[in-house]
Amino acid sequence: MDKPLPFITHLSALRRSLIICIAALLGAAALCMPFAPRMLEILKAPAAGAISELFYFSPEDALVVYMRIGFFCGLVLAFPVIIYSLWQFIAPAFSSRFRIRTGMFVAVSFAAFILGCMFGYYVLLPSSLRFLMGIGGSGLRPLISAARYISFTTGLTLACGIIFLLPVFVFFLARLGLVTAGLMRRYYPIA
Repeated sequence: MDKPLPFITHLSALRRSLIICIAALLGAAALCMPFAPRMLEILKAPAAGAISELFYFSPEDALVVYMRIGFFCGLVLAFPVIIYSLWQFIAPAFSSRFRIRTGMFVAVSFAAFILGCMFGYYVLLPSSLRFLMGIGGSGLRPLISAARYISFTTGLTLACGIIFLLPVFVFFLARLGLVTAGLMRRYYPIA
């Protein structure tokens, strides 16, 4: 570890990292916005058979749906920049030998995130939709809001991506000495 820095320097570094993350997210979301109608069709694919069409109930709903889709796609696209920026912020806490592995950290984190998103989209989302749409039976007919559907699909997909990052974070917490094998064994039932 290097010489400790003053608190203001840490705040300045955090501010710089947050600005980079937000700029990357907004830029990627802006790039993805023109493709939102196509992405809507892709996000509707897991519901094929369960949901025939989506509806919107207020004038701004269609815009909100496309903005959510653009934000979701932008987050996935900007994820390597975001994780790299966050790594640059926390890297001074590690030894210089460990910091050299920045590229590996970013690549493994991005791969884990994408695998989690794919698991959510291809495995969890179709089975969740079939289960949830089947609860109503023949007595209830669904009228699904586009905004609610997109919130559900993107939220579930992102949650799976974040959950798949857990092993990466536990690895780095273990390297910092904050998590030990004994601690993990003791709290395994809770996890």
